[in-house]
Amino acid sequence: MSESKQPDCRTQSPSVPSFEQFLARVGLSFKLRRGPEREHFGNWIIQYADENLEVSMVSDRSTQSVTIADKNTIRSAGLFPPASLAYHVASIRESLFGINQGRMEFAEEQSFVRENWDAIVDMFSPERRAATHERLSTLGRERLKRELAPWPSAILDFELFLQSKGLTRESREAPDGALGRRLMQYAGDIVCVKIDSEDGWRLTVSDRINRPDAEYHIGTIRKYLLGDVKTKLAFQEWFIFAGANWEAIVELFSASKREDSHRSLQPIEAETRRQRQIAKDRQKAQIEEFARRLKLMPQEGQEQK
Repeated sequence: MSESKQPDCRTQSPSVPSFEQFLARVGLSFKLRRGPEREHFGNWIIQYADENLEVSMVSDRSTQSVTIADKNTIRSAGLFPPASLAYHVASIRESLFGINQGRMEFAEEQSFVRENWDAIVDMFSPERRAATHERLSTLGRERLKRELAPWPSAILDFELFLQSKGLTRESREAPDGALGRRLMQYAGDIVCVKIDSEDGWRLTVSDRINRPDAEYHIGTIRKYLLGDVKTKLAFQEWFIFAGANWEAIVELFSASKREDSHRSLQPIEAETRRQRQIAKDRQKAQIEEFARRLKLMPQEGQEQK
């Protein structure tokens, strides 16, 4: 029995061959054709380029799109191989005409590129390149702010729980949406609860009456209530634990127990912070070592010595 023929990515969409002809007609040369990959959701990619621009047709998990890359501007010198700054056609449309209608269909992207090719080339000309990247970067960031929810569902559920317990919102800030720092703080008669995304999400509880500045991570409180537990909670489990043990947490900071609680919680919190810093330092060292190894790797077209 003969082996089945590997499918050609040009047959996956009827508009691909004619768009390839257009790219060749405007002076771009064929660079790459890969896929569909049976083991990776049928993903495929086709690329055409000249000395300035690179146009890619991509199918990623059955979602097809066109991207335009500026070959003269590298996204990061630390990447291997170096990658050009690439943009989806919807971003280019918004930059050129101020049209923001969300995601474009694959055929619509191709039509837009055909109809506005001269304007796209001009966007990435030497005299306009820097301004184009700045505007596209700003538009991309604004789009992510609109599309990404700033608060994970676990936090929103916990916020409703805090409200049901009579706590009052003191702060709820997310000026840059999911792309920046998010801060939520609720306070009751005895405790304050803070959820802060700065430097990684943290859920902390503090004694509102006596020591409002002494914030204890939910992991610290869990160790104190349950003993020296070895397992760590996942992010969503922080809020489940806090809800399930709410009365015990509030009681820690009651008038009769708060002093003993502070004396016991402070060394645990200090150790929690120390371990957190060790983990951060280890991660930083791993990233630096990875970057160092990348720099030692031969670049494309160079022979390894």
